[in-house]
Amino acid sequence: MAKIMRKTGIDIIGDTPWGTHLSQFYQTREDLIDILVPYFKAGLENNEFCMWITSEPLTVEEAKSAMKKILPDFEHYIVKKQIEIIPYTEWYLKDGIFNLQEVLNGWVDKLNQAVTKGYDGMRITGNTAWLEKKDWKSFADYEEAIDNVLSYYPMMAICSYSLDKCRAYEIIDVVRNHQFALIKREGKLELIQNIEKKRIREALQKSEEKYRTLYETIKDGIVATDMDGHILECNEAYAGMLGYSKEEIKKLTYQQLTPEKWHQMEAEKVKELIVERNYTDEYEKEYIRKNGTVFPISIRVWVIRDENGKPKGTWGIVRDITKSRQAEEEIKNTAKFPSENPYPVLRIAQDGTILYANPSGKFFLHEWNCEVGQCIPDFLYQFITHAFHTKAIKKGIEMNHGDRIFSFTIVPVKDTSYVNLYGVDITERKQMEEGLRKLSNAVEQNPCSIIITNTRGEIEYVNSKFVQLTGYTFDEVVGKNPHILKSGKTPIEAYEQLWAVITSGNIWHGEFVNKKKNGELYWESVSISPIKKADGTIAHFVAIKEDITEQKQFENELRKQRDQLEYLTTQLTAANKELEAFCYSVSHDLRAPLRGIDGFSKALIEDYTDTLDEQGKNYLHRIRVASQRMGQLINDLLNLSRITRSEMRRKEVDLSAMVKTLALELREKQPERRIEFIVADELIANGDPQLLRIAMENLLNNAWKFTKTCMHAKIEFGFTRRNGNLVYFIRDNGAGFDMAYIDKLFAAFQRLHSSSEFEGTGIGLATVQRIIHRHGGQIWAEGEVNKGATFYFTLP
Repeated sequence: MAKIMRKTGIDIIGDTPWGTHLSQFYQTREDLIDILVPYFKAGLENNEFCMWITSEPLTVEEAKSAMKKILPDFEHYIVKKQIEIIPYTEWYLKDGIFNLQEVLNGWVDKLNQAVTKGYDGMRITGNTAWLEKKDWKSFADYEEAIDNVLSYYPMMAICSYSLDKCRAYEIIDVVRNHQFALIKREGKLELIQNIEKKRIREALQKSEEKYRTLYETIKDGIVATDMDGHILECNEAYAGMLGYSKEEIKKLTYQQLTPEKWHQMEAEKVKELIVERNYTDEYEKEYIRKNGTVFPISIRVWVIRDENGKPKGTWGIVRDITKSRQAEEEIKNTAKFPSENPYPVLRIAQDGTILYANPSGKFFLHEWNCEVGQCIPDFLYQFITHAFHTKAIKKGIEMNHGDRIFSFTIVPVKDTSYVNLYGVDITERKQMEEGLRKLSNAVEQNPCSIIITNTRGEIEYVNSKFVQLTGYTFDEVVGKNPHILKSGKTPIEAYEQLWAVITSGNIWHGEFVNKKKNGELYWESVSISPIKKADGTIAHFVAIKEDITEQKQFENELRKQRDQLEYLTTQLTAANKELEAFCYSVSHDLRAPLRGIDGFSKALIEDYTDTLDEQGKNYLHRIRVASQRMGQLINDLLNLSRITRSEMRRKEVDLSAMVKTLALELREKQPERRIEFIVADELIANGDPQLLRIAMENLLNNAWKFTKTCMHAKIEFGFTRRNGNLVYFIRDNGAGFDMAYIDKLFAAFQRLHSSSEFEGTGIGLATVQRIIHRHGGQIWAEGEVNKGATFYFTLP
């Protein structure tokens, strides 16, 4: 298994595996800060628990202050208790004295707590400035002991020594007990490597890795106990066959796992083992699983002795023999009762003659179209001939009978001229294998990335999609934590919440921003589920991950466009309001001088009519017409502006009644005109009565105006349906318009006829359109020159 490398944060060292043990010789407070601050920064950013034991010349507060300068969110790590910075008096000298074993146990306890919380491991440092000369020997022993401890745990350590307090032989002790020694010389950091320790450590690591792999992958259980039977250590196979987790089983004794009927026999075995041989032969007994079921095992035990030769524990290799027991029982039953065997049993002579077939075997004879005393089919004869020739058992000859699948074993019988064939129904097994094959293909060929980890979060499997997406090969990631994909863009709280959910047996869903091997970032939608054993304990975790980078990019682009659209809409709305306000203001202010022009022009005509010649009177008359026309234009503009600014008050409006009233008013203004009004009854709409009256008035005025030259003018108000929707219309048979100019029809100040033909300001239809749109409706028109026009509108 590949070693898991960790970032030290110290450039001159780079990445190192767990178990690295460094020393640092310093002279100033700055020397300590230069090494330890980046060292802990790397640990915090890589999901490690950190402990900093301070001593002079650096106080706890100074250490925290130095960390805050390089990590602005350092307080966050303090709050979540990912780092502890404490003085040496609270760690090395708890009771005023240095206790080697107590300090070592303290480190291991802290590590166990950190791993339980989900951290990958622990990095530590301790300053030895408090050491007195009389304590040097015991502390050197401590350094040697912790060097051994570190090699077995996910830990790394830096031990700091004041150069001013170390004598020559003490410096040699420090270098001897560490892999590396860091020292600052003339302002430059130098690295001294302990070559002998490096060689030994590498050899030990290789050896340990080899045996650790064997220990964890062997199918047999391996267990170590003390002399009272308490389980101290075991591999996954041992815990798995009993249905416990490794943490649970370490709280038990092997006697608790053994039925009582075996206790006396086993006690005698242990006694014999200790006194005489240091080991036992393989013997059989039974174990009790966590779910209460009992199963047979075989076991062989060796004794462990201390340096004085006194027994201090045992270790054993355990094998679950349930299947071999079942196989033995099956063979025994088959051999004893072939006639009662539910599976086929046949006896075939060397020349291929069938000598015997049990009831199940006769089903096959029927299928082969033969019977006892006749010859077997050719395809089977070749196997029989081969068995006689080799005298060897031939297994795995598969044959179908109906929808069942059987596996035959040909067993030559010694000193005879026949063989026996034993068949076993393997239909369920084949179906299971086929199911597993389909499942395997589904996983391997799945378009999503799939990761399977053990309960420590170490990757055991990734599918092809993962390799294709991340750029990592299978061998590069197996044994590592999925943290290798971390980009730093996902909040650490998300990982903590994830771990809390899945370790409690539930499914976690979420999204990550991860990083590929080439450094490229990508988005993943992730679902992580625990895989449980039959007893409910968690055995593995499976993560199904979908690359949603393109979807995120699309959403981001959509969000930008929506923001831009909202911005433009806001700008347009503001501009329209300013324009309306300006229009209203200008129109309002123009009315007063216009009234003055018209009034004084009228006064000149009336008071000086005798002194003005005809041309002067004509000029004044034209001034009055122009000013009155401009006054009408201003009034229309003000009305248009009020329509936009006024508040809508919706209610039911009887449009039929409204049109009839407006038609009557038009007739009263020009009673000389002969015009036919056709108004549909009971057309009710929901809208603002005042605004709808303005709209209907403009439309009817329009129809009235453009039919003034008709001999038989007709105006009709009615309704029709289009696409299931109610559509109102006002139709006339007047001047009509050219559909080529339909786009200008509702634009303000646009006229399709000259003012000399038909009076007007060109604002009426713009006003109607704005009212209909404010109601959420649509308006359009159809017309033809000299054949009239129809205006359609809807009111939701």
